[in-house]
Amino acid sequence: MKHGKIKNLPADIKPILDDALKVSFNYWVDEKGTKEHPSVWRRELSNLSYEEAYNIVSKNKPLWHIVFRNMKYLSKSEDDFWDFGGCNIGSNDYGEVFIWIQVSVEEAEKLFQKYNLEVEYF
Repeated sequence: MKHGKIKNLPADIKPILDDALKVSFNYWVDEKGTKEHPSVWRRELSNLSYEEAYNIVSKNKPLWHIVFRNMKYLSKSEDDFWDFGGCNIGSNDYGEVFIWIQVSVEEAEKLFQKYNLEVEYF
């Protein structure tokens, strides 16, 4: 099983996430501890748009990530992909918001080249 992550995420990740969203095969926004989804133990599907979610996350101690999901190893039937996104880890008036953007390995590699991102496998 292999794991991978990006070693050199830039401070401004929005252009990368925007491009990832354009080529994604799946994306969604989750939330917890919000007015609509008050439970702090379980993420629920959010009604927020990607832009709304990004604005909340980016203004509240964002924790961004681009990580490899080795699904072939885990399920034997799903394809591997890269997960682009993040969440807010700071307190705010809205709650916790999570952005998930799934991109095929081939499309992710194009983005890595475009933005000079360094992949570390471990």
